[in-house]
Amino acid sequence: MVNSNTCANFRTDLSKALEALEKKYGMDIKVGTLRYTSNSISTKIDAAVLSAEVESQDQLQFNKNCIYFQLKKEDFGRRFTDDKGHIHKIVGIKPRSRKYPIVTRNISTNGDGMAGTTEWNSVMLKRFL
Repeated sequence: MVNSNTCANFRTDLSKALEALEKKYGMDIKVGTLRYTSNSISTKIDAAVLSAEVESQDQLQFNKNCIYFQLKKEDFGRRFTDDKGHIHKIVGIKPRSRKYPIVTRNISTNGDGMAGTTEWNSVMLKRFL
């Protein structure tokens, strides 16, 4: 039987498995919202090729706006650990967001169900970089 805990654990395992595929195929893989019923889980997965010539839309947006938030182009995709021990990866920037413009993906949930994206401001993020 599938429930919210099963779904959270599934997302954790799926993220770890997709990380290996990202490295193997040189792609940026994003998992959409997980939906579940009593006997199934469904989601949308997007994969985009990363190369010197092709950059994802998120990376282009990040490169264009990172200097306004005291970040470097090289910080896109950078991993860091927050004060709760969660490992995050910088995956985007929302320049119109005044409070929390920097978007990260939590790639390790440590069993507490904190999967998904988190938004940060540059001051909060600088503590961990």
